[in-house]
Amino acid sequence: MTGRLFIRKRLSHALTGSLRDDPDHETGRDIVHALGLTDDLGGVLWRLKYDNDSTAFERAVALLREAANVSPEIAALAVTEWAEGACRRCKGQSEVTILDAGAEKRMTCSSCNGTGLHRFGDRERAHRLRVGMSQVRRWSARIKRAADAIGTADKKKAAQMHGRLLDD
Repeated sequence: MTGRLFIRKRLSHALTGSLRDDPDHETGRDIVHALGLTDDLGGVLWRLKYDNDSTAFERAVALLREAANVSPEIAALAVTEWAEGACRRCKGQSEVTILDAGAEKRMTCSSCNGTGLHRFGDRERAHRLRVGMSQVRRWSARIKRAADAIGTADKKKAAQMHGRLLDD
């Protein structure tokens, strides 16, 4: 099982179980929460996305501005795209259910080609930033730099999570 899939399954298991505290045992939720409490970019991003901590958005933008040397608008765009990155059609599941001759059938999502990710285009970015398409194109290297910084932070946090969950 790949590292990312392992983490997703463990996160899902940890966060769909009982949310009660157990003072005598460390739960999966404890691990997720503790790793997200770090104030590095990855920890703040994970609190935003996986712990639904809306207060983490502004901190993530500030940390990303510093890490990628980008404007607040570009940092906010990149954080939003990462947090809302699931495919609109399959909701990040990579597959959709269709009816075929009265029977349900699972198929790879044609919108995302099975990645589970939404592809943000220049038009959508221009709309979110309230600027013209030419401005978005001029900023494309900065947007990519911000997205790359998020990807690096996310992968680093995923590796920490993977190692921690293997210790269980």
